[in-house]
Amino acid sequence: MLKIMGIDQSLNSSGKVIMTLDEAKNLDIVDVQFYGYHQVKKRCIETDNIHIRHLPKGWTTSGIIHRLSWITSYLMEDTEEVKYMSMEDLAYGKLKQKQCDTNSILQLAQIAGSLKVAAFDRGMGVIAYNIDQNKNFATGDGKAGKPAMCQAWEEMYPQWFPDEFKGNYQSPVNDIADAFWLCEVLRCHIMYDRGYDLDATTKGLLEFSTSNKHGSLVETRMEIRD
Repeated sequence: MLKIMGIDQSLNSSGKVIMTLDEAKNLDIVDVQFYGYHQVKKRCIETDNIHIRHLPKGWTTSGIIHRLSWITSYLMEDTEEVKYMSMEDLAYGKLKQKQCDTNSILQLAQIAGSLKVAAFDRGMGVIAYNIDQNKNFATGDGKAGKPAMCQAWEEMYPQWFPDEFKGNYQSPVNDIADAFWLCEVLRCHIMYDRGYDLDATTKGLLEFSTSNKHGSLVETRMEIRD
């Protein structure tokens, strides 16, 4: 079995998905575990495969180092057997277009850096996919919003869409949806690299390259320990 992980990280609501894949059967998905955290307690769920935790008391007044430590510790739970981790690359374009404030981008960068180092130190391969490319893979639209990512997940992988999430595209469910797609992109990327027979649509989406500086999904470089 091979375990991989996708993380959609943010300060107040994140999603994490761990997939278990059957290496004897073309990396078929055999199990999916869902994780997240949120400030609103009623959005937090604990079942056999859903683990959405309520953020600690005093979260908004805690210092950034305290919050980074908690986030990294929680999102690295249950990852002992995970071989590869995927994340979204930072939204540099939004910063240039002033669609978000500089402080938010800096906080996201700190979280991403902390998670990458933690995963790397645990021996995982770490890869960051371009946000637009991940959205395009999931929906065919590089500018798709979070509800569209949820809908695509529910429609295309109903067997891996929990009943508890149906009719609910709010955070952290929509963050978990992004994490699911990051995991699925990574699974298909591994299949591509190993020479598995992929359908033409999936192969085309993996090889699709936009006109900006970002290459295709399969051209994305993974950081691996020597």
